[in-house]
Amino acid sequence: QAQQTLAQDSGRHRLNWGPLVCRRTAAYTRAPREQRFGPLRTVQTAMGTLDAAETPPEMRWWARIEDECPITLEPINTMTTAPFFLDGSYFDADSLHGYLIDTGRLENPCTRAPLSRAVCRALDEHVGDGSRRVEALHAQESAGADREAAVVTNALLDYYSRNRSSGGMRVVDDDEAPFVHAEADAAEEAFPSLVDRPPPPPRTVQNEGFADLARQRGEEDAVAAARRSAAAAVAADR
Repeated sequence: QAQQTLAQDSGRHRLNWGPLVCRRTAAYTRAPREQRFGPLRTVQTAMGTLDAAETPPEMRWWARIEDECPITLEPINTMTTAPFFLDGSYFDADSLHGYLIDTGRLENPCTRAPLSRAVCRALDEHVGDGSRRVEALHAQESAGADREAAVVTNALLDYYSRNRSSGGMRVVDDDEAPFVHAEADAAEEAFPSLVDRPPPPPRTVQNEGFADLARQRGEEDAVAAARRSAAAAVAADR
């Protein structure tokens, strides 16, 4: 029987491996992997050689999960390392990590739902990727989306600016509104069009409308001007 004893601080943290015996304390479960397994990459057990990255069989809580990894189709309960839980499914963490990096598509392989930056960071930490490559890929993708949005926004602003400068819109003073079409109407009376068209609406309605608007605003001078314009228009029609 091969045994390994890990002791710290006068034996407060101790792990004894026998044939089928694994005794651990609460402090041991919170200890980092380097403290639990030591600097060696492999340890010798009664079941054979065990890689330090692997979890002892007695500690594999996922051994009762009857499911498969959507990427590798490997049963979850046969994995030697803890799976990664994502949107209701368990994945082989290393396979999911490599899939996201190789494809560059930061989305759930099953649902195609985009992954948040927090999920990418959690996956990097789960597999022990100190470079956090998946999180860095997410940050790069987000920066590219922001640049694209800025380009589209600038293009829209430039488009509306050109249309506005070409005469698509103009500012009209309320005091001058009743007389906006006076010059065009005078030209029409002097040189009537040869094409028959319905007569324009009575000017009294339009001018009275401006008079009502001015009256609501308390602009008595504008009211008087609108009334004079209305009276002159009625007299001209007669």
